[in-house]
Amino acid sequence: MNLDTVMTWIWLVGIGLQGALAAIVLRRKVWQKFPFFAVYFLANLALSCLSYLAAMIHTYWHTYFYLYWSGQCVMLILGLGVVVEIFTHLFTPYAALKKTAVAIFRGAALLLLVCGAVVIFARPHGEKGLSDFFFVTEEVVRLVEVGLVAFLFVSAGLFGLHWRQSEFGIALGIGTYAIADLVMVSLRENFGVRSAYTLNIGIMLAFDVSLLIWMGCLFSPQRAGAYGKETLEEGQTGVPEKGQLEQWNKVLTELIYQ
Repeated sequence: MNLDTVMTWIWLVGIGLQGALAAIVLRRKVWQKFPFFAVYFLANLALSCLSYLAAMIHTYWHTYFYLYWSGQCVMLILGLGVVVEIFTHLFTPYAALKKTAVAIFRGAALLLLVCGAVVIFARPHGEKGLSDFFFVTEEVVRLVEVGLVAFLFVSAGLFGLHWRQSEFGIALGIGTYAIADLVMVSLRENFGVRSAYTLNIGIMLAFDVSLLIWMGCLFSPQRAGAYGKETLEEGQTGVPEKGQLEQWNKVLTELIYQ
């Protein structure tokens, strides 16, 4: 079995998994709670179908090139939007904490963007021209995305937000795919076009793993909230309790309006 056949089957399996996830998204009405994620996922499904169709009918190389990269640019922007959506959603019950956390989040995003741009543009690249520009842009955005997902998990752990909420499943899927894509793009720069097929298969498999993570977190029964009925008893965890979070929120509110 050659690489073309392997890639085709992986592509079809990915589209099938996206179809199954689409059914879950529609049945659970996920767009009501996570509109950015719903748009991100459905746009990804549409792009996968269009790309597969373009490949099967052997369209012109330039047509497929611009279709793929225009879609990737949209996906990168939407992916960052999903991370921001999850971050703000988690802090919604605590207005003052949310304001402080969002300010820190924006600062971290700006710092990651600057650092990523400096690191990426300061070193030579194997491919030149338009392809090189797209790969560099993708690498910078993936660096920012991975950093923001890591910041999201650290912040949630610090404030004691529950790790089994659907928000974290979505964030884990985004982070898994972003890390894999970042690694594959970096490897492509080192090994060149000859490794493109193998690395593309790796990226597709990573996205399929993310799909399975999203299906699991959206299909499984959700808890009542970060501090629902199943909250652990005091002393079983080192994270703050709901009362502490509300107290911090109250203190920050008073400081903000002084």
